[in-house]
Amino acid sequence: MRLANKTAIVTGAASGIGWATAAVFLHHGAKVTLLDANETQALELLKTIPNAAGNAYVVKADVSDAQSVNAAVAAAESHFGDTHILFNCAAALTPPATVEHMVLEDWNKAFQVNVTGAFLTSKAVIPRMRASGGGSIIHVASQLGSVAMPKYSAYCSTKGALLQLSRTMAIDHASDNIRVNSLSPGATLTERLRSRFGSDEAANEALAGGYPLGRLARPEEIANGAVFLASDESSFVTGANLVIDGGYLAQ
Repeated sequence: MRLANKTAIVTGAASGIGWATAAVFLHHGAKVTLLDANETQALELLKTIPNAAGNAYVVKADVSDAQSVNAAVAAAESHFGDTHILFNCAAALTPPATVEHMVLEDWNKAFQVNVTGAFLTSKAVIPRMRASGGGSIIHVASQLGSVAMPKYSAYCSTKGALLQLSRTMAIDHASDNIRVNSLSPGATLTERLRSRFGSDEAANEALAGGYPLGRLARPEEIANGAVFLASDESSFVTGANLVIDGGYLAQ
């Protein structure tokens, strides 16, 4: 129960790392609001968690839209009270293309969801988080915020931006007792990766050779890192980037 008596908001919570993190936060005693554009899927997933009743709340939200975010955060805080943890996981992955051939709408969408989304949710949460004595904000970046991947300039750029956003916010809000960190996963066996490769096995076969541990991450392994950053165990950690990538960046 490492998050007992804490309330969390998780964006992008209807699938992948967002969903796994919401589930692990619940397991460790937090009350969790799941923000996602796919409200139906989030509600269906909650049926698989025994202790979700009374401890989980689903709100439909478009993180790239300020009005939607403000309404969702207000609903979350009306339901559960103060927010102690914000886990920004909502992300858009655009079709592969070089800058020369990338469609402007795809570039804008990546930044609107991945970066502006984190900005808007943080902006909405910080006032009450400050007033309640502080908290923890975690932005989900990526190993691709530190190294490049061909034809993914938009995605890589957004994840690099999140690293800098985290560092700047950590300095700006240290006096508010608000810790801000980023979390950089390696390739993780999520629905998005399955849809790209067809199965976990195919994804592992295609990508695992690039990782010293010889496999891809499971979503709960990333979520366990999020628990550390969200909990009081990391009380002296701010402005940091927790890399969970099976050794990829060490090469």
